[in-house]
Amino acid sequence: MRTPHRALRPDDPWTRRSQWRRWRDKLGRVLFPFSCCLCGLDCEQDRPLCDTCESCLKRNAFACPGCALPLAQGTNSARPSDCGNCLRKPAPFDAVIAPWLYDPAMAHLIGLWKYHGKHWLTPLLAQLWVQHYRCQDHHCSESPPVDLLLPVPLAPMRLMRRGFNQAGLLASEIRRTLPTARIPPVDHTRLRRARHAGVQAGLGAKARLANVDHAFTVHKACDNLRVAVVDDVVTTAATASEIATVLKQQGAARVEIWCIARTPLPQRTTQS
Repeated sequence: MRTPHRALRPDDPWTRRSQWRRWRDKLGRVLFPFSCCLCGLDCEQDRPLCDTCESCLKRNAFACPGCALPLAQGTNSARPSDCGNCLRKPAPFDAVIAPWLYDPAMAHLIGLWKYHGKHWLTPLLAQLWVQHYRCQDHHCSESPPVDLLLPVPLAPMRLMRRGFNQAGLLASEIRRTLPTARIPPVDHTRLRRARHAGVQAGLGAKARLANVDHAFTVHKACDNLRVAVVDDVVTTAATASEIATVLKQQGAARVEIWCIARTPLPQRTTQS
């Protein structure tokens, strides 16, 4: 049974809190203007990223509709088609929405947020994702809104050391930033770690798959739900595939992966 979207009303406590938060943030920005988190110069916009640095971030503009791997755009291709790997072996998830490429500038931005405790960058990263989602009219019209947002969980020890789950922060902020007609709830407990897995960074594709094998479990049925799994970066899609598999086993009708950035394969346009 699908989870109904929550309708927003002016007298809703959540709406009043959101309005108060916006006014508080506006006042704070007047008193303490933003500096760009990448170049350090003052920002004209009401966020910590200047126009020049934002223009340097690389958009994932022409990508595989299934796994979001960047593709080489042909001269006659108006819209991308599935990459070779998705054609040979379709992934268990239905789509990856990754509006940016994981280039050095984006890696630095995400690193500040994820590893250096810059939690105040969460609204910026959510805005960078949502502004892409809003402009993708073909996606919004062809795919119905999701019913549930599920952040990728951290292992308990890693959560204790880091002090926060970046996917949980991002999912909650995306929910606050999405258009009011598309506000699904965030469930922080339905998807859990079944066992501790080592760090994925630095591992090859096969090692990543082995590392996350049977690493996740679903603690509540997802019968006929359209689910969006939220994470920061998709590299080989090993984690996304494992999570999508267990969600489909629990009855999910559709699984999308929502992430900030997609790592391109070196010197390749299709996934190996």
